[in-house]
Amino acid sequence: MNGTRSLVAFALSARIASALLGLGMAFIVAPTVFGFYGRFQAIALVFSVFAFLRLERAVVSAPAPGEAVRITALALRILPFTTLVAVIGAFALAPDLASQASAPALAVALSLALLGRGLMLLATSWLLRAGRQAALSRLMLIQAVGQFAAQSALLLLDCPALLALILGEVVGATIAIAQTGFGHGRILALAARTVHARGLVHRWRALILFNLPATLAAQTFVALPLITIGRLVDPATTGHVALALRISEAPMALLTSAATSLAVAAGIWRGATARSHLVLGAIFIGSVLAFAASLIAAAFVAELFVTDQRIAAILPYVPATAALTAAIALGGPHADLVAYAGAERRAFAIHGVALLAGLAIGLSRADPTTALLAFAVTALSRSAALWLLLPSAMKPARE
Repeated sequence: MNGTRSLVAFALSARIASALLGLGMAFIVAPTVFGFYGRFQAIALVFSVFAFLRLERAVVSAPAPGEAVRITALALRILPFTTLVAVIGAFALAPDLASQASAPALAVALSLALLGRGLMLLATSWLLRAGRQAALSRLMLIQAVGQFAAQSALLLLDCPALLALILGEVVGATIAIAQTGFGHGRILALAARTVHARGLVHRWRALILFNLPATLAAQTFVALPLITIGRLVDPATTGHVALALRISEAPMALLTSAATSLAVAAGIWRGATARSHLVLGAIFIGSVLAFAASLIAAAFVAELFVTDQRIAAILPYVPATAALTAAIALGGPHADLVAYAGAERRAFAIHGVALLAGLAIGLSRADPTTALLAFAVTALSRSAALWLLLPSAMKPARE
């Protein structure tokens, strides 16, 4: 019992430290730069879904280690192509990125950062497969500390700010992967020698055909608000909104992660008792709403006393970003649970409708606060639909 509590405490500490370091860097750089960086992170969030066409999930659930190694080999061959697509997409969705640094240097930095994110995702899959929760938390902590230290050093060396932030991600991921790689050298060696891996696509086609589009739609919707804000307003205002989102996301991400872990451990998607589902759900909803209300109240109170211009510019957006992140968080655990329950096609329909609504908001000319609130209403509707879907997905007759 004490060991389990220690693991949970360490995991929570690693997540909190990672969130605080990210917030610290957000206050160090100029709002304009952080606006650009926030848009890159939104694009990278979508990339993390299609980096391996969701085959990283097969690494976790493959019945035999040899098959997991073959899947890893295939995933490593896919990664360069998906990275190229993501870099092209980044410049297409945010062409003004090139105004912050040399376009070739930025393209190289983006490529390395996205490759690093992909390798981190693959390392995470192997740690999950091995059940090494402490190592997973350590990976997250090392990456966050290494990234913050590298970003700070590059900024002190007068590297262009956006380039410094992205290259800092590269350094942090490299250090974390190198640390993890010492324990997985044999796996990498076997993957490098594996040539017959393509047949696995047919075995795991459900991940590509159903899980990939559903998750891609879900993550694209999550990334849309900041991309939309970047289109509607100037980079400095985008930076203020990005920081407000970062502040709001930190507690919501912790709550969602904890709730998802508990729900998966309880086997709710397998048809756990309605009582356990309701108790866990009530605690989770109450916690999310309490944090959202606290953030909104704190923002209103702070506006009366804060004199710092940077913070004062952020506070007006916190109520809307708190509402948005809370609405997204409420559906977070169920987004995974319905997939485990085998309802990926119906989940894709829900995420797809939400994405279409999000695109309509993105094409509008609303002011930032109105756009954020519209995204929040859409996210809340999506979360409610996922909650309603799960009980039917738990029935014996599943898809």
